[in-house]
Amino acid sequence: MSNRDRYVEVWNRAFNGGDPDAFADLLAPDYVRHYSQSPGFSDCDSQGFRSTLLMVRRGFPDISSTIDDIVGDDDEFSIRWSSSGTHLAEFLGVPATGRTVSTNGITVCRFKGNLVQEEWVAWNLGDLLKALGVSELRLPIAGPASKALPEAVRSAHRKFVTGVTVVAGVDGQAKPFGLVVNAFMSVSLHPPTIMFCVSKASRSHEIFLRAKAFSVNILCADQADIARQFADPACSEKFAGVSWRAGDLGAPLLSGCAASFEARITECIRASTHTIIVGAVSSVETSERSPLIYMAGELHDSAGLRPVA
Repeated sequence: MSNRDRYVEVWNRAFNGGDPDAFADLLAPDYVRHYSQSPGFSDCDSQGFRSTLLMVRRGFPDISSTIDDIVGDDDEFSIRWSSSGTHLAEFLGVPATGRTVSTNGITVCRFKGNLVQEEWVAWNLGDLLKALGVSELRLPIAGPASKALPEAVRSAHRKFVTGVTVVAGVDGQAKPFGLVVNAFMSVSLHPPTIMFCVSKASRSHEIFLRAKAFSVNILCADQADIARQFADPACSEKFAGVSWRAGDLGAPLLSGCAASFEARITECIRASTHTIIVGAVSSVETSERSPLIYMAGELHDSAGLRPVA
């Protein structure tokens, strides 16, 4: 069977049959998907593509897609496609409208051998949003509160005490990368699942979308300098002078932490200006060291806290 025929078969299983894993065996390990004219979407890997399929199917559960034309050879070809569906659940922050809408686009697909290595998708998502009655995804807050709200939100966040973590991974050249993250949490214990948020403006964002695994290193009270080093945007060598080892999945595990996790990436979910990275925990380490905490814009030693009766 030709690459084109295999692609069309998988396309129908994914977009019409509702199978989010239909593309799993067709995508190369270093697969990348690029979007244009699609606010709310950014370049992603195979896991990000799977998350996109799930998001579209949730928003439009009766979606029907048609490949209208294919042009090119068996290793690189362009697909002109069209889709229609009923907006029955939230999509990109837009509540269900019950409207049946149509959209179309072009996908350029490039194979390497018998696997898809890269795709470029030109999807005029703006027209789809207009059909749903939305002029833009991020609507401004009306009135004088629009200027005061961000500072009020920042002040409120300072009342919430968090741990301090370094979330890390390795890129395609096995070079470690990482950043300081406060937006880390447990999703579930059965099965063990964790998540963190990374800004789309971060230099690490696109690398995380291509990574297969990540580590979360919960810093201890005497690692404040490491926190500052990883948080410094001017620091190009985050791991300089930092002791670490590779975990079973290859993600960097920092030495001397209060605790650490290593997880395999299972979902990449777009959320406004950030992407939520979800992972299945494969290993965990803990110690008796007091964790570093962040409160009211400052770092603190948690050892000084006292229990509340």
